[in-house]
Amino acid sequence: TARAYSITVTNPLPSGSFGALLWTGNDSNSRAVTGLGFKPDLVWIKRRGSSTESHALYDSSRGPNKQLSPDSSGAEATNSGSYLGLSSFDTDGFTLGNNGGTNRQPHTYVGWCWKANGGNTSSNSNGSITSTVQSNDTIGFSIVKYTGNGTSGATIGHNLGAVPHMFIVKRIGGSGTWNWRVYHKDMDAASPEDYNLPLNGNAAKYDRTEWNDTAPTSTVFSVNNHGSVNESGQDYICYAFTGKTNFSKFGKYIGNGSDYGPIVETGFEPAFLMIRRSDGTGNWLMYDNKRSTTNTRNKLLFANDSAVEQTLAYVDFLSNGFQIAAAGGTGDTNINVNDSTYIYMAFAQDADTTAPTLANSFASVEYTGNGATGRSFTGMTSPNFIWNK
Repeated sequence: TARAYSITVTNPLPSGSFGALLWTGNDSNSRAVTGLGFKPDLVWIKRRGSSTESHALYDSSRGPNKQLSPDSSGAEATNSGSYLGLSSFDTDGFTLGNNGGTNRQPHTYVGWCWKANGGNTSSNSNGSITSTVQSNDTIGFSIVKYTGNGTSGATIGHNLGAVPHMFIVKRIGGSGTWNWRVYHKDMDAASPEDYNLPLNGNAAKYDRTEWNDTAPTSTVFSVNNHGSVNESGQDYICYAFTGKTNFSKFGKYIGNGSDYGPIVETGFEPAFLMIRRSDGTGNWLMYDNKRSTTNTRNKLLFANDSAVEQTLAYVDFLSNGFQIAAAGGTGDTNINVNDSTYIYMAFAQDADTTAPTLANSFASVEYTGNGATGRSFTGMTSPNFIWNK
């Protein structure tokens, strides 16, 4: 006898692996910040207003209160005592201490959060250096920790199961200061593996050999014996990414020098966007849909700078990508110089499932002129096209 079965398939949402939280500091040394909807494994925090403060980055592979600053070449710092940083990764967010970079009154903060594997790591021996990894296939993200062996041509397993489109490496400790090293698949059209960018600086791409002039594969990435990526006995952390349809994308666009910049298709509406000029000097520009909830997205932070949040209208988020907006200014170096190359990383927001209706798609208004300047009309929803007669 035939028997029918009903199978329910649950598709993961982008918001289950990436999200941003906003809060105002209260000087507590046990402040719970909630509402994320998942337990994060990478939390990137930035004070937004009032005064400058370095970025504070924490991950569950290194553990709570182990702070790195993307705008600094300094080593890992351990927050302690009365000034804890991020003291725990929680099921719906995280807990903060009374640290200037995380929870000081009356400053406002943003925290960008990525999910890997709940802090559950495993050993990866795909490369010549054994790494400790945790990963999330949904958004194409992994956290890789390894100890250098000081040899050129060393390889490190990343656990993405696909070729990385972008990865960021930072030396954790040891003497001296070491730049963050960034690989991006669109750094160079012919051989991106020959170049890198500093996350903590605004210099143009370097023609260097940190990646041993070897393209990453679906299992490993390569490093030479440079101190910033592979000194013997030193510890390193790597955040690796590969694009996933409807969840994340890593690409490039070419500036046009116009007030109306390029439209870039990602296949989704971004929740988070970071842009960097690769063929010249420029800042790492950071946007999200929590600090700026409508277009034009004008709340801007720089990943490479401790500066407070800027109000600069550069980007519109679209249902299938983003556009460099008119208010950005003609040929701005950071975002739209004619014929210059810009790389980006984008993570999706949940798709809008609300069906459009006539009421919020079209409206007509009849009126009698009164000669007044600045006259406004209501009864419609943010029109993008107006035909007046």
